[in-house]
Amino acid sequence: LHDALNAFEKARNLFRKLGNTNKVSALLNDMANINSNLGNVEKCLSLYNEGLKITEEINDLPNKSLILFNMGTIYLSQEDFKKASEIFNKAMEITKKTDIPRYKAHIFMGLGDIDKKKGNLNKSLKKFSESLKIFEKVADSDGVFLALENIGEIYLKMGQFESAEKNYAKAENIANELNGIKYKAKNLMNYGELFRYKKEFNEALKKYESAIKTFEDIEMPEDLAYCYEKRGEVFLKLKKKAEYLESVVKAHEIYVIIHLEKKALKIREKLKKVDKKFYKQQFPNY
Repeated sequence: LHDALNAFEKARNLFRKLGNTNKVSALLNDMANINSNLGNVEKCLSLYNEGLKITEEINDLPNKSLILFNMGTIYLSQEDFKKASEIFNKAMEITKKTDIPRYKAHIFMGLGDIDKKKGNLNKSLKKFSESLKIFEKVADSDGVFLALENIGEIYLKMGQFESAEKNYAKAENIANELNGIKYKAKNLMNYGELFRYKKEFNEALKKYESAIKTFEDIEMPEDLAYCYEKRGEVFLKLKKKAEYLESVVKAHEIYVIIHLEKKALKIREKLKKVDKKFYKQQFPNY
């Protein structure tokens, strides 16, 4: 990812000299996405804002909508739901003028994610289902995969494991068609979640372990941290306290590095309840 970032930066500087603002805007978006994956939140938002100004100057509504959506996902990851919702809705208004269905589907996904995190599961399911219809209509396999795994997660949270598994199986088929490492890793994580919810803890551990190895290789820190966190929860259920502590500390370290402080805080709060002495030793400055 760092090599790609350097290449994009050189290309951006070149297109700036050539006065090709469309290319500059697109590259800024790509650079921001990479910084997002690396957890560089402030740099990411700075690049998005820079790209947003260009889209406004040249009246590029499609890219303006895309950048707003991407900015919304950053605020969503920071659990600033109000700001995320505000930006997603701005992006949705623009898509009504551009009529790009795929963008609309992604925005439905973002709004569905907000509802999911706030516990509004029925509302979330409707939005994810709406996005799935659009992605299927425009034959966007990547979007279909994302919608299916989110729908599966909603059914998990509702306790409807059979429906969750059906959606994960469909997502797995898409992952095999796309043949991308990240899809396979996310699919492993999804099945880890399924087994965790079903209390099949040993199977859950196997899936999380496989997902962790892959997420480490392809530099997807947020998903990596999530797997460490949930693996830790499984160890705790199995009364393997040492393994729990080791796993959640790794998750905490990653969340701090990528500036997801609210997620790091939740880990500290739970860890403090599990082992107050260890908490004080591990986090003396908190």
